[in-house]
Amino acid sequence: MKIIKNIMSISAAMALAAAMTSCSNANSDSEKQFERTAPDSVSFEWQKAYEDKLKEFKKSKDYSDDQESGSAFDLFDITGDGSPELIISPNTGGSTKCSVYSFSDGEASEIGSVGNTGCFMYLPLINTVKDEYCGDGFVIGKLFKYENGSFNQELSYSDNSQSVMSSDTSGTLIVHEINGEEVLLPEYDKALEPYEKSPAVKVGRKYSMGDGVIKYAVYRAESWGKIISPADKKLCMDMLKEKLLPEYESGSEITYELADLNNDDVPELLVSAGTYPEAPCSIFYFKNNTLCPVDGTYGSWGEITLDTDNLIFYSVSGTETIYWSIANSAFSSTSYVSSGNTAVLGRKRLLTEENLSADFS
Repeated sequence: MKIIKNIMSISAAMALAAAMTSCSNANSDSEKQFERTAPDSVSFEWQKAYEDKLKEFKKSKDYSDDQESGSAFDLFDITGDGSPELIISPNTGGSTKCSVYSFSDGEASEIGSVGNTGCFMYLPLINTVKDEYCGDGFVIGKLFKYENGSFNQELSYSDNSQSVMSSDTSGTLIVHEINGEEVLLPEYDKALEPYEKSPAVKVGRKYSMGDGVIKYAVYRAESWGKIISPADKKLCMDMLKEKLLPEYESGSEITYELADLNNDDVPELLVSAGTYPEAPCSIFYFKNNTLCPVDGTYGSWGEITLDTDNLIFYSVSGTETIYWSIANSAFSSTSYVSSGNTAVLGRKRLLTEENLSADFS
């Protein structure tokens, strides 16, 4: 089922926002001197190498153009050097690993393969990759850290305790293992506790493999921190730190991301409440030194999906697909055909003091 929920255009929304008192604002002499540039005018040395690697992969036998379960990719810094790695996900098959590439000596060099079902979890607070597979009544996992140019296994674990819930497994021997050795449940829980407590971000399948979204990801999506003004950065910092950071400290998995939803070269700020089914995204936009909310909340599982060509974003909840547009208030889903160029947005950056300082100071 398709549900259409159009958002008024940003320009129309601003007329309403002028009457709001809840919008944050900032102004400074440095802002008056700031000249905004287009995001694709920002240059990073890894861009051409990653674009070439993606084009090379699309010619390989491992590439699949299935829009639901086919090939996808991500850009995410998992080595901690401040530049993103390129993560290529061939498909969503149960045993499918992601190939991880880092930029070195002018090339995209593979540094390892991790994950299953074409993705993996990354724990930013402890710089750990979580490679976990959940089967029918069991879980098998490995934890890795990137050190000295490669992924080194820190811990492995397995547990079949959920199998007792099945009616046809009477007499099943429950086994908990850490690093291949059987342990009692308290020891098993203690070994995994630091990792279970640490918030995680899903990595591997942020972008589809269409030519348009490759251009968007490589030449636009990593550039927002370079082209927003100091005043805009302060707006983001103040709002996120003062209003949301205390909630993070109580255990929530709040994330944020800058993304351009209407192709005006000015990003919107997306804030994701968490990863549960009803978790929404809130959207904020910049105008005249203000940061104001777009009315309502959007998405599910803390994410929305943007069609980067058609500038439509949507989410799937059960059997319903709900569509919105900031760029086109007259949009109708009855005539909408996906371009195949899609980006999953909302959960790029975990809300921490360190990330806020890196992104907005």
